Amino acid sequence: MNYEVFILVPNILTSFRIVSIAAIVVCFYIRNNFASWLAAALFILACLTDFLDGFIARHWNQGSKLGQLLDPIADKLLVVVTILMLTEAGKISSFELIPAITIVMREILISGVREYLSSVGKELPVNKLSKCKTFIQMMSMVLLILSDVSLSHYPQEMHSVGIISLWIAAIITTVSGVGHLIAGLSYISSKN
Repeated sequence: MNYEVFILVPNILTSFRIVSIAAIVVCFYIRNNFASWLAAALFILACLTDFLDGFIARHWNQGSKLGQLLDPIADKLLVVVTILMLTEAGKISSFELIPAITIVMREILISGVREYLSSVGKELPVNKLSKCKTFIQMMSMVLLILSDVSLSHYPQEMHSVGIISLWIAAIITTVSGVGHLIAGLSYISSKN
């Protein structure tokens, strides 16, 4: 593979993630088994590209300013838009909105902290708890996307496991978010 093209791979993967979000939204509006499976497959593929583009950028030192800008935006869009579509489809409703809102609030809050710290040359590292949160959060969303597929023999159980996973992700999100917020605020207060 040409070296110049290889440099673009992380940005191509991130761009794919952004484009796949639009396709996932369309699948939610079609509302049939095939569309649900396609939405879940696209969501999983988007999650894998998140891991892969970061791995390539770090391991082969292929990071770019564009990638630093687009990657966190793509991540947040994927999570927030999918939560919104699951809510619109009635797969997250009532009391179940609490973990969904918690996750969305954390994504926005920590993005703001990261952006500020980045502007002053400081990086907020991703810890193991955040990676665990991301995995559980993504798993819950896949289960919820597929919870009404008629090929599933246990749709109610799949939905219940998806909601329980969403609650677990929200708890971990809160804990890791507080840790990030404390780290960010302590840096800010040390500079004043």
